Amino acid sequence: MSNPVGDNNHYRGVWLCLLLALLPVRLVALELTGEQIQGGLLQGQVKPGSQVSMDGQTIRVTDAGRFIIGFDRDAPERVELQVEQPDGDVIKRQLEIRQRDYEIQRIDGLPEKKVSPSAEALERIRRESDQIEAARTQARQNETLYI
Repeated sequence: MSNPVGDNNHYRGVWLCLLLALLPVRLVALELTGEQIQGGLLQGQVKPGSQVSMDGQTIRVTDAGRFIIGFDRDAPERVELQVEQPDGDVIKRQLEIRQRDYEIQRIDGLPEKKVSPSAEALERIRRESDQIEAARTQARQNETLYI
């Protein structure tokens, strides 16, 4: 005799799918992609509202929890990445940075004004730095990382 309501196994699957759909999505506390190498670039994702630092230096984080880290050509072999989440939990991760050899080139005989800028040039540099900071603040609010 057939079940007038239908197959019970089918309904169990539907209920399971509904239950899973209603469960809250848990964000990964720290996700990194990219190359951990001198001259490399890492992209990161943390919970929104988290604060990120690397070896004590504050890293800019967007309102959605995205950030980028660029490694200097002479970055040390190890750095510590720290994430302070909005609930106060702290995540510390040691990053191993692969070392590279670079052929260093030097330029001799540059004009003095390029080596030691005038007071007027320094003032222009300060104004431009303030404009860059304002643009970065706006970009952070608009989820743009790459300026």
